Amino acid sequence: PVAGAEEHAYIDNVAVSSLEVSRAENFLHQEVTTVSGDISNGGPRPLASVEVSVEFDDVMNQIAQRETRVLFGPPGPPIPSGDHREFEVAFDHVSSSWNMRTPVVKVTAVQFAPLK
Repeated sequence: PVAGAEEHAYIDNVAVSSLEVSRAENFLHQEVTTVSGDISNGGPRPLASVEVSVEFDDVMNQIAQRETRVLFGPPGPPIPSGDHREFEVAFDHVSSSWNMRTPVVKVTAVQFAPLK
């Protein structure tokens, strides 16, 4: 999503919580890391999509890997004002220098749903 000034200002209304990390082997015997959590829309506008950055730190607490992902894009239903939605993002590769702690997930952009 492309964020204008209004969307950029709205990011403060969107909260990430309840983060959990799990690791599992897929059918190709590769390690897949999954980050799940909850996105809350505390502002007055419904959201069509939310973009987040996920930062995995190393043992020095410096960013070892940063990836951007779009959550809930159309055609899915928007997140209404005052509501929340669970999310899950999977990573086929995470840096070997990752410190195995829960990554930092930050909202970087939002897209408003059309008002009806």
